[in-house]
Amino acid sequence: MPLTDHAPQSEIFNEYRCASICGELAIDGKPKYWPTLCTLAGLTPKNETFSGSKEQWQHLYEHLPEKYRDEVILIEKTMADRYAIDADCHDDQLMLQTVYNFKKILKNIPNDGGKNTVARQEILNHIYSIYEQYAPENKQIRFAVLKQKVKEIKQNDGSFDHNPLNISARRMEYFMSPIPAKERYALLLEIERKTVNHQQYDYTRLKKQLSEAYMQEKENAKYEKKMAAQYRYEQIRDDELPMADDNKSIIALYEELLNLVNHQDWGRQRKFNEKKSILNKLIPLYRAEGMFKEAEHAAKEHDKFINARNICREAARIKGYGNGKSR
Repeated sequence: MPLTDHAPQSEIFNEYRCASICGELAIDGKPKYWPTLCTLAGLTPKNETFSGSKEQWQHLYEHLPEKYRDEVILIEKTMADRYAIDADCHDDQLMLQTVYNFKKILKNIPNDGGKNTVARQEILNHIYSIYEQYAPENKQIRFAVLKQKVKEIKQNDGSFDHNPLNISARRMEYFMSPIPAKERYALLLEIERKTVNHQQYDYTRLKKQLSEAYMQEKENAKYEKKMAAQYRYEQIRDDELPMADDNKSIIALYEELLNLVNHQDWGRQRKFNEKKSILNKLIPLYRAEGMFKEAEHAAKEHDKFINARNICREAARIKGYGNGKSR
């Protein structure tokens, strides 16, 4: 139902803002919200035939309530700039300034549902599209916009199932493969949780796909961590320890070695022996530097590894693996 001049100015302004941001135009290119804007300015819409001239806009701005004037001007300028950013636009400054202005407008719109939330979503759509053109290789910045769009849906009666929820899921599936699967999977779970119509919007296939990708990512990360730890171990042993010339440096390197032992492709007994050997080196170094608590702790750990080694040997003897001696 169209608003009348008897409606509160705030309601008239909200109606205008949403319509303008959502780009509601008549067939002839006239803004559908023009009568609403005239009403906000205290002008009679039927007497204000839209011409689109600068003079007409200036006349309207002069009649707007002062509290809304600057924001209306900002919205109109930002939307005009948005329409100027076509597929062949290479004006980086225009694109970045338009994103900046959209973010300024966004700060003034409460995320309280209804038209305000619709307006916020449309602003984020504009920002996403501009970033897509400005930095097509930067997936992370657009993924952040998708996350914000989904996060802002506080209550959904089903009207947000398609946009932004399903559209965000599709954008993520088609364009966000460089984003870690863990992050994409988490966003998909949020999309699914906020979706009302699970029959029409079924994310089972995509969930399975992302879950498998996430598990593979974890395996890859575990392997890379192990390889990096092995390389670092050799680097310390072969290069850095022989070059270290003071106790504190040597202590730091031996402590790092101790933390790297478990990443080596060795059996349990060799790991026990290596840790025991490192602790044997650390104990006198700690004492020489007056680090008596550290020396006491290292001595206790040393005894634990001796016991663990003995238990390992006994288990090997019982199973019949030779005489249980270290090889």
